[in-house]
Amino acid sequence: MSEKEGRAASIAFGWWIALAAVVLFAAFIRWPTLDAPIERDEGEYAYAGQLILEGQAPYENLYNMKLPGIYAAYAIVLAIFGETARGIHMGLVLLNAITIALVFLLGRRLLDAFTGLVAAATFAVLSFGQTIQGLFANAEHFVLPAACTGVLLLLRYTKDGKLRTLAASGLFLGLGFLVKQHGIAFVLFAGVYLMLHELSRGPVDLKLVGRRAAVLIGGVLAPYLATCLIFLAIGAFDDFWYWTFHYARAYAQQVSFEQALYQLRTNGGMIFAVAPAAWTAVAVGLSALLWEPRARRRWKFFLPFALFSFLAICPGFFFRPHYFLLTLPAAALCAGIGIHGLVNLIGRALAGMRHGSEVRWAVGALVVLVMLGQSVYAQRAYLFDLSPGQLSRATFGENPFPEAVEAARFIRSRAHEDDSIAVIGSEPEILFYSRLRSATAFVYTYPLMEDHAFALEMQRKMIDEIEESQPEFLVMVLVHSSWLRKPTSHPLIFEWSEKYTAEHYELTAAVDMQLEGPRLYRKTQLGQRQPSPAGSILIFERKP
Repeated sequence: MSEKEGRAASIAFGWWIALAAVVLFAAFIRWPTLDAPIERDEGEYAYAGQLILEGQAPYENLYNMKLPGIYAAYAIVLAIFGETARGIHMGLVLLNAITIALVFLLGRRLLDAFTGLVAAATFAVLSFGQTIQGLFANAEHFVLPAACTGVLLLLRYTKDGKLRTLAASGLFLGLGFLVKQHGIAFVLFAGVYLMLHELSRGPVDLKLVGRRAAVLIGGVLAPYLATCLIFLAIGAFDDFWYWTFHYARAYAQQVSFEQALYQLRTNGGMIFAVAPAAWTAVAVGLSALLWEPRARRRWKFFLPFALFSFLAICPGFFFRPHYFLLTLPAAALCAGIGIHGLVNLIGRALAGMRHGSEVRWAVGALVVLVMLGQSVYAQRAYLFDLSPGQLSRATFGENPFPEAVEAARFIRSRAHEDDSIAVIGSEPEILFYSRLRSATAFVYTYPLMEDHAFALEMQRKMIDEIEESQPEFLVMVLVHSSWLRKPTSHPLIFEWSEKYTAEHYELTAAVDMQLEGPRLYRKTQLGQRQPSPAGSILIFERKP
């Protein structure tokens, strides 16, 4: 090896060491939070993962509009790391590390290793933000590794021209969609970028372009078609189609334009507020597409990727905080471009000066450290000072996630292995913690409260399933956030549950939401209890 080659190898090794440091820093931040109570989406995915590991199919035993990729992913995480909140969040640490590395590889392929490292560090810091709910294993974290791998393979295809590379790109993009419908935005990006790439090569051969498009689309569709065949084979396709198509379509039509703008402005503003320096770098990076020569040559990638990453959070126009995770790879790459452009401006200003090259890189490194350090410092109390229960409360407010842990612990202490449970409320994490099977496939009661034609029918179906199953335990969640009841919501489920529990069940415990944390009242203590205004979880056991 020549001296020049040895120097290049040393520099490349140095970038990998720096990337490893970023990954370890992100893991260091996340590690103390592993035992935080899971939130309700995590509870849904974890309970579905348990069902899959037991050989049961979602949509027959769990109703929801989400595609099953996230359920399969959780089953893998639970099988590897264990069926606990810690196991779920350890899986998230691994997924986050993979995405950080993929963002680095994207930045390196698009511009250079410095851009990739800045992008990776920016993604790492933004992805554990409080206002984006980044410490919790939402489906978006599972979409990103698949989507970023698909995009990286797409970039590779534009160099090697091999159809198998293009097919692999489509396959990973299709897996991202299978995890969550929002992943379709990255598929659309791939189609636009492929078209722009073909147009930039000169005269277009329509037959050849059609063949390449077919290869990409075939890769995208393969995971979904395989999933449909699986559900057909096990006789659950009708339930799968009803929930992921018919109900999903009704669900996506509930938010008005004014509500959407409010949610976007509010949640987007809070996400910007904890990392203003980083998001300013993102804006600088977008502007660099106009004034930085190397970045300008890559506009065909950066502009569509930024646009479709934003569109990924738009289906249904809910703009929930964790949806914004889908924008972070594009945002981080733009921040990398911005810092890259700044370093080049400094380099041109210092041209001819002794040690000018060292100075510009030092300034660039200092800017990155200050930019990302500001976000960590702004969230220092959240990241370093809170107990797991306090972390949950600080993130989700008056949602009964710490209380669910206490409720499930009490139920497990009294339950037999074959007992069943009905949770009347949207707290599937109780099912996961208790390890009991649900008497009803409605693990959320939100659909029962919504303004669509299926709501009353769903209430009746939930009632029928519970009455037929006659579960040993019935849990009533008296917390507004677990229902989101509207003035137009039909009261049938409430009227029935009050009568049904009085006739067939006995109240044996209550878990109240208190400022200092959950408080459990056992049967002998219920006479001393003053119901909490914040809400409660009531635990009933079937009368002999």
